[in-house]
Amino acid sequence: MINIDKYRIKAEKMVSDLTLSQKVNLMCQYQDAVPNLGIKKYKHGTEASHGISWLGKATMFPQPIGLAHLWDKKLMKKIGNVIGKEARGFFAKNPEINGLTLWAPTIDLNRDPRWGRTDEGYGEDPTLVGNLATELIKGIQGDDPDHYMAMPTLKHFYGNNNEVDRGMSSTNISERIKREYYLKVFQIAIEKSGVMSMMTAYNSINGIPANIHPDLQNIVRDEWGWPGFVVSDAGDVLSLIHEHKFVTTPEEAVILSIKAGIDSITDDHDISKKAIFSALLNGKLEEKHLDRALSRVFLARHILGEFDKECKYNNINESVIGCEEHGKVALDAAIKSIVLLKNSMNVLPIKDKESSICILGNMADRIYRDWYSGEFLYEIPADRGLKEYYKDVKSYDCNDRVTIKDNRTGLYLNPNGEFSKNKTIYEMEDWGWGTVTFRCTENGKYLTCNDDNTVSATADTIWGWFTKEVFYTKTGRDVGIKTWNSTDIFQQSRTKDGEIGITASTPLQPVDGGSGYYDIEVISNGIEEGLKYLEGNSKPIVIIGNHPLINGKETIDRHDITLPTRQKKLALKIVEKRSDAVLILVGSYPFAIEELKDKFSTIIYTSHLGQETGNALKAIVSGEKNPGGRLPITWYKSAKDLGNIMDYELPSCEKTYLYFNKEVDFPFGYGLSYTNFTYNNINIDRDELKENQVVNITVTITNSGNYSGDEVVELYIKHFGKTVKRPVIQLVDFDRIFLEKGESRTITFNLPAKEFYYWSENDRTFKWEQGKGEIIFGRSSRDPIIKKEIILV
Repeated sequence: MINIDKYRIKAEKMVSDLTLSQKVNLMCQYQDAVPNLGIKKYKHGTEASHGISWLGKATMFPQPIGLAHLWDKKLMKKIGNVIGKEARGFFAKNPEINGLTLWAPTIDLNRDPRWGRTDEGYGEDPTLVGNLATELIKGIQGDDPDHYMAMPTLKHFYGNNNEVDRGMSSTNISERIKREYYLKVFQIAIEKSGVMSMMTAYNSINGIPANIHPDLQNIVRDEWGWPGFVVSDAGDVLSLIHEHKFVTTPEEAVILSIKAGIDSITDDHDISKKAIFSALLNGKLEEKHLDRALSRVFLARHILGEFDKECKYNNINESVIGCEEHGKVALDAAIKSIVLLKNSMNVLPIKDKESSICILGNMADRIYRDWYSGEFLYEIPADRGLKEYYKDVKSYDCNDRVTIKDNRTGLYLNPNGEFSKNKTIYEMEDWGWGTVTFRCTENGKYLTCNDDNTVSATADTIWGWFTKEVFYTKTGRDVGIKTWNSTDIFQQSRTKDGEIGITASTPLQPVDGGSGYYDIEVISNGIEEGLKYLEGNSKPIVIIGNHPLINGKETIDRHDITLPTRQKKLALKIVEKRSDAVLILVGSYPFAIEELKDKFSTIIYTSHLGQETGNALKAIVSGEKNPGGRLPITWYKSAKDLGNIMDYELPSCEKTYLYFNKEVDFPFGYGLSYTNFTYNNINIDRDELKENQVVNITVTITNSGNYSGDEVVELYIKHFGKTVKRPVIQLVDFDRIFLEKGESRTITFNLPAKEFYYWSENDRTFKWEQGKGEIIFGRSSRDPIIKKEIILV
């Protein structure tokens, strides 16, 4: 256990030795060196969402929403340990730039799957998210009693779950739902993990911007007693002027932010520092405010062992980055995150190595990065992974091959962006909602806007904050083609890049390419070509899904929760011809899969799995491993079930499994296995539960099927109280266990009475309500296995 007081004394002494000018220069993300005090240059904020990002090649794990499929606390800690070690490796390479303050995990709750950053979160339930994040944090921090290996950061505090107008919108919620839902996840992580860094959100809460909200002091520090430091999100302090319109000057912005509890400013350094100096000069900000902020920041740097030569983590060097041991953890995570949604005809597993496989769809031969993904050490797509097991594997992307002609001149677009008589063929991928990408078949590169004035096939992949490989158009004659910024493809004067910041950088509504001067002629119909692969005895696998940076990402919420029309058409065409077809959905978020759920007997879902995609899918499809992932978010049947994305009051808008009562495609906590598990001998050590007591619960689980495998044990409660609208059911704990075929194990849970509490708006505290409750073990939130009544007295 870290001795916080010891390091706080050292931090305060260090800050007291600084001059006022030095203090101001240390208030921002990039901190200056102070050689006479042994302070070196330091940068807060290394991205580490699912591996170390933007610093070079590193071990990459599934997206966070995929890690949430694990429901596995032990594995999350292992993953965190890999990320922490590789952070140290990069720090050893360049300590001035590759800081040990990591901006992860994102614990904003996924209460609406249309949120553009759903892939960064860990699900819709605070108990699930809080506990998974806790173990990831513990792994990142390491097991040394004196120092942290790296410094994770909880983000974004709080009520942050929409991208549209995120820098100016207000999350309006009651005190009850704030306490029971939005703050609960932060409280769990803070109380269980020892985390020492937190980032505020862009939005307001009930009209007050998050980075100046009184809850930072009143609840997080005064009530919870948290000693860590708070960092603002990028551009967020000055957004008080430009976005929230809350103040009119930089001086006002820094005064309010620092006094409210922002200890490190991630914003324009020159403007911010000048404003701080001005506020000090005018007496509106005092030196003691800087002392308080910097003492917290340097407390964190001391805990990291920066000023202690004996810190054991100083021995970690860059050789750990991407090492074989870390790759094994990445593969384990990828395999265990895969969710089996349906297997009604027992098509899976396909164990015969002599089988002939045809894998069809846009995810067959490629994998993609999201914005917070680092560079892959290697890439193993689905087809390559399956070829390692099966004798014969054929794959095809099923995208159309097209030419692009200017019908005014009769000339064709070439890879260099010029028009000539030579026909260049492009693979045109339809991502839905008017968005497409073009991949040149001559050089394998994507069409992209190079400098916003020229277009050429020069991009190796689809990636970037401004995703310039995206175009808005469709096949046909006399069509328009618009670029990522909604301007005509060959217009000579386009809008330039904005800064990477708060406001939306891509259209908030689907863009219509409209009519124009271009003919996009289909040379080869991808769906028709794909169907030819079904001839013979090959076992068909359809693999389709989203690109993480198209139609849903940071700054843009999803237009709908369905699959793109063309992807759905492909899947339906294939299953019409082959009822034994396997459907693999790859997504950054849940889908409403409509008739595909009924048409396909076999459905698998994964997030974007990263470097080990193909090997993970091979393990599950072949039966080398048994699927055990569970859904951390409800799969709704339609976006119509979701209502207004800005409605955050869960009981009234009836969002998440906690309050949603209608039919769903797949419920929270759902996931199948190749084997069966039975639950017996549930025992609770008391029939009546009093306030502040704990009930001990045991249950025996047996693998009664034909395969060894993992079972996720999900413990829920229900309170039948009438004082307030209670959740339909509520997760209170979980565990993931491995059982050999025929093996039994008894699992124990300790359930504190506080899980039955509710927040009283009148009394402004958590209250106990007498009555009847239930303790439930379920295969999901909608599938109870065993229930036990308990009287709340």
